[in-house]
Amino acid sequence: MPFSSRSQKLNKRQRDNTVAKQEQKVQEIQVKMGDGKVETHYVNFLHVQHTPYEFIATFGLLVPPANLEDKEVIQVDPVVRLVFSHQNFPNVVQALQSNLESFERKQQEIYHTLDTPYEGNEQ
Repeated sequence: MPFSSRSQKLNKRQRDNTVAKQEQKVQEIQVKMGDGKVETHYVNFLHVQHTPYEFIATFGLLVPPANLEDKEVIQVDPVVRLVFSHQNFPNVVQALQSNLESFERKQQEIYHTLDTPYEGNEQ
């Protein structure tokens, strides 16, 4: 059967390609952040939306009014909106999570050090 032999050849070729891809070494590339001027903004509000193709993160500044009882809606002033491809967004989330975990570990070390009595400060 010509069809089955062609199919077997394709399957062998596909297996060979898969093995070749697995054997390729992963090249690590270092990235250096440029020295260009970047605006820095304080934000305390984040709204994330998504479409089938992208994630949209709008960062804003929420300033609560002096009297919350008179307000049904609080205005948030958008500061910056970032759009990520759906392929790249998991990398963004992972980077944020990794940095948060690192920060929390360092803070625990600092708080632990502060809780330890200083020998020269005993009463």
